[in-house]
Amino acid sequence: MLHGWGLNLKVFDTLCEHLDDFNITCLDLPGHGRAAVPSILEQKNWNISTVAKILLDQMPPKAIVLGWSLGATIALEIAKNAAHRVNSLVLVSATPRFTIDDDWPYGTTESLLNVFAHNLMKNHLHSINKFLELQVRGSIRAAENLLQLKLALQAQGACSPTVLRNSLQLLYCTDLRVHLKNIKTPTLVIAGQYDRVTHPMACASLAKMLPNARYLEIRRGGHVPFLSHPVEFCTALKEFTL
Repeated sequence: MLHGWGLNLKVFDTLCEHLDDFNITCLDLPGHGRAAVPSILEQKNWNISTVAKILLDQMPPKAIVLGWSLGATIALEIAKNAAHRVNSLVLVSATPRFTIDDDWPYGTTESLLNVFAHNLMKNHLHSINKFLELQVRGSIRAAENLLQLKLALQAQGACSPTVLRNSLQLLYCTDLRVHLKNIKTPTLVIAGQYDRVTHPMACASLAKMLPNARYLEIRRGGHVPFLSHPVEFCTALKEFTL
């Protein structure tokens, strides 16, 4: 399991409890939680292929790879480069491109991202709290899920402003759409109906562009449907993988 931007592996604790019949490995992304920033990332700008290779080296020899948000983008990159290591993909709140473009209307504007990046460097704790609130907005059990996200940060540790900035830049620069037709791994794409971070149409479009994918939209779900709808989420995951 690969988590999203600014969070850590503890965000999957509740999900793991519902999937106790799986042998689960959760990984912190570089610089997130208790994971160090490898020297290769300190020496140059972060890019999706380098981060994916770092995580691939920590994975079991073969696995179902579940990625959420930024983790889903990295999971796609892993499947692109090492398909023989991936039995199947579960992509949650996922998009192949985070920023908006003439032929991709489902992203965030670059100006909005620049404002967020600027505020992040001024007061990263305030920016992270606002981002956590955005992730649960529109979802049922929003207050409970927000508390779960905050407790995950407290338990495993928050990122430094530098890591947040660099991993956000990675999102700015990544566009995997041209590669999707070559990723033939069986894939389940799960979206929340009211996701305020990744538009559900981005998830649906991703599923259409992948040769072997199915799409599930969870009603009244936000950006963290595995927290707001754990039973529905896990039922779908088990039906897909088992």
